Amino acid sequence: MNLNVIPTAPAENLRILVVEDDVFLCTFYKKFLEHNGATVVACFSLAEAELNFSEINAKFDAVLLDNQLGNTEGINLLPLLKLKLPLAAVIMVSANDNPEFFLAAFNAGIHDYMVKPVNQDLLWLKVTTAVNQQRLKALAEKQRAELAYWVEQEQEQQRLAKHLFDRMFQQLNQPHPAVHAWVKSHSLFSGDAVLRCQADDGSWYFMLADAMGHGLAPAISLMPMLKTFHSMAKKAIPLPNIVFELNDNLNRLLPDDRFIAAVLLRLDPRQQSLEIWNGGMPSVLLLDHDGAIVSVAPSTNMALGVLAKHQISVQVQRFSLDESNITYFMMFSDGLTETVFDDNGQLHVSDLVDLILWRSERPLQGIQAKFKHVPQQDDVSLCLVNCQYFQLELCATTCINKVQTGPFDVSFTLRGSSMLHTDLPKKATDFLKVQNFPIEFIQRVFTVVTEIYINALEHGVLGLDSKIKSGDDGFIRFYEEKEKRIRLLTEQEFIEFDMQWIAERELLQMRIADSGKGFAHCNDDIATNGNTFGRGLTFIETLTSNLEIIPPGNSLRLTMPLHKMN
Repeated sequence: MNLNVIPTAPAENLRILVVEDDVFLCTFYKKFLEHNGATVVACFSLAEAELNFSEINAKFDAVLLDNQLGNTEGINLLPLLKLKLPLAAVIMVSANDNPEFFLAAFNAGIHDYMVKPVNQDLLWLKVTTAVNQQRLKALAEKQRAELAYWVEQEQEQQRLAKHLFDRMFQQLNQPHPAVHAWVKSHSLFSGDAVLRCQADDGSWYFMLADAMGHGLAPAISLMPMLKTFHSMAKKAIPLPNIVFELNDNLNRLLPDDRFIAAVLLRLDPRQQSLEIWNGGMPSVLLLDHDGAIVSVAPSTNMALGVLAKHQISVQVQRFSLDESNITYFMMFSDGLTETVFDDNGQLHVSDLVDLILWRSERPLQGIQAKFKHVPQQDDVSLCLVNCQYFQLELCATTCINKVQTGPFDVSFTLRGSSMLHTDLPKKATDFLKVQNFPIEFIQRVFTVVTEIYINALEHGVLGLDSKIKSGDDGFIRFYEEKEKRIRLLTEQEFIEFDMQWIAERELLQMRIADSGKGFAHCNDDIATNGNTFGRGLTFIETLTSNLEIIPPGNSLRLTMPLHKMN
């Protein structure tokens, strides 16, 4: 060791206890050490030393301990020194140069030793070096304790965050016999998420999202999507609108280098239709009753949070469950097909289908077993949905009895901003729920009221033309124009809604009117002119027994039977 580069403790900060029964040597040590700037307390006996470092405020950086102290030995003081002055550097001085003695002294706790006669320069070097080492040791211990504290705090925060994340996803994903989802995270937190929500119109919305990266950061990136997806899906908002809103939120909230690949689907058992928007995810597999692939929905869009709102495409791919013979759909993240197994192979899409335990209560068990002992390379997620189950469930809910409720007549008039802040479809259907109407009927009413209310607001009150939506940037132009006209709303503009139940005929009559100018109409030609002025009248007609457009075209009157029409 090069003694010239050993860092020494500042002399003015040293407080040294000298224990030496020889008066001459004790005085020599004291004067020498004080000459070098240290503060020295001299003791001539073991008992006197014990009194000094046993005081409550006793603090010494070093102890210069002679081993020959009359009828006792300084080595006997080491256990008490270790207890009372654990941070002090102990330098043993002795005329005994027996290696076994010093070995015993080191085992008892000394940090260095000197053999008499003492070289004063070497003594000072050993004292300062030992003190410096003890200070470094104390600093390291303090830093270790602080690090352990912060690690524990971080782990506690992660445990709390994990608990909150798990609870949130559990609330959004209550078990359902037709939905089989599996997420395996690369670390404590998963950047993959599988969400679903049943809308008030009876349709089902699904989303599988894969945030960039691993751990807590991508998990946090998913947070802005949860509430938006659930609240919009619950209201049966069209899938393009949800995609647009999610992308806009992520652009505003996430850093520029973060994005989320996602698949969003809307399953409508009543219409037997499936809409899919795929942004940066593996193709969605559409399968028949036996698990054979009948079609795929590849990614045709960029991931969410990449493109600005005037650049993103929100067009969806549409499939007819009946015409395409689709029974299942399966969506998954790229971690499923990019995982490398022991044979350096990766799973092909056909391998995933083969691993599904068809018509089993746990169809994903085969895939889970395949990944059980594989080192985690990425977050993995998979969702398999039985579309046919939802269709059968819908059929079961249509078997209803006569409603035991008397006639009623309710009406709403909304003006100005209240048209934007009042959820009229929910208010109408909540009233029907209180009256114990069947859920299938309530879902049909929700669909109809949502359609006619949105039409009355957008095309009636705001005077928007749905033709604006045509073209590559049509959706954003429609959205921006709508926002501009909303800001100009006054209390003179209104929407009126009436709902009347004719109990003896089991018919629900509704009327909606708005303050708009109306539109050209022909009651005898609704079926062929259903898209007039953007009002989806053809679709509404399929759910009603009578639909009448009242001149000048800003009012509709319709009738819905309790039992679904054939």
